[in-house]
Amino acid sequence: MEDFNVLNEVEFFEMIDKESYLKKELIQTIFVIKGSLKILQNEHEIVLKSNDIFFPEPDKVYQLVEKSDNVRLLNLALTKKILDTSIIDLSGKEYNHFFSPNRINVYNFNEQEFSSLVELLLQLKLRLQEKSTKFVRYIQYNLFYAIVYTAFSELSKQQTIIVREGTRKDEIVNLFLTDLNLHYRSNRDAKFYANQLNITVRYLTECCKSITGRTTKELISTAVIKEAKILLGETTKTVSEISHELNFSDQYSFGNFFKKHLKMSPTKFRKSQQ
Repeated sequence: MEDFNVLNEVEFFEMIDKESYLKKELIQTIFVIKGSLKILQNEHEIVLKSNDIFFPEPDKVYQLVEKSDNVRLLNLALTKKILDTSIIDLSGKEYNHFFSPNRINVYNFNEQEFSSLVELLLQLKLRLQEKSTKFVRYIQYNLFYAIVYTAFSELSKQQTIIVREGTRKDEIVNLFLTDLNLHYRSNRDAKFYANQLNITVRYLTECCKSITGRTTKELISTAVIKEAKILLGETTKTVSEISHELNFSDQYSFGNFFKKHLKMSPTKFRKSQQ
């Protein structure tokens, strides 16, 4: 699997190991179309029914202990790297709601919204079986983004999405993300953002790690990489022009930064999008 995949119930149960544990190395979302599932997390029992969407927490152990004979489901499985390399625009709090601890794991959607998500998932599953071309990849990723944003749009309507009251750390991370959106093109130094908030780099990183699961440096790099991918994939600007626009000393420095995060050069990435 590259970045994401959609599995039906047969494929999902085949993917689970012999002891029925969900794979920890993947970020998974389970959409229950029909029937029911029972899952254990430590001694906590989670029962899923029709129109439920389940977001297992990354790196926690979940064991499938029971399923109904008529169960039908779809599973959206993601690699963890997609959070750092996709263009999904989630704030720190939104990221926390989806992918980190202290958030609700099971939501029940109304029939209309759930059916819309299932339709998108089935379209994505079909497209993932096609021969990969530039346009097929665009369709695949746009369907993936549509699924994420459709799900979050519905979740944002539900009062239960607020899992805890905002803390001082939430406030700091929100202010940092606001500053980051304004300055990531010109400044990649964590100290700059800490100074903006009159706190130490260490405390800023502690806040970011606590709320988003990622360090200050990782969040800064993610913002830059996302912009670089857009500029490489959707404009005709040269690598040199892009490196200048993102405030790198030269295209070689930009190339090293890009390759460090995506394991390929900017030129190779651009060619892969054609």
